[in-house]
Amino acid sequence: MDKKITSIKNALKYKAKGGNLSIDNLIASDKQLAELIFHKEQIEVWYCAYPEAKQICELRWIENKQQWEIEQEVLLSKATIYRRYSEFKATLTEWTGIR
Repeated sequence: MDKKITSIKNALKYKAKGGNLSIDNLIASDKQLAELIFHKEQIEVWYCAYPEAKQICELRWIENKQQWEIEQEVLLSKATIYRRYSEFKATLTEWTGIR
């Protein structure tokens, strides 16, 4: 999500250079950017309730670790890792609509 947010902001900055609108107006009016920022904030809020899922997500998506590396890092079985991640994802989908 951070990469998408940065990409959209950079595109808006480029667009602002060629037009008459300020970058702040473009950022404030961009619905896709606002939605991504909202989703990111919601994920960060729900991370507090699922600390193991947070660690699993960070290992998988930020550090690009494989399943067996995650198992060794968090010292949980493959089934438990999947269950924690699934619980987190289901709760997030139910409460925020993020899929």
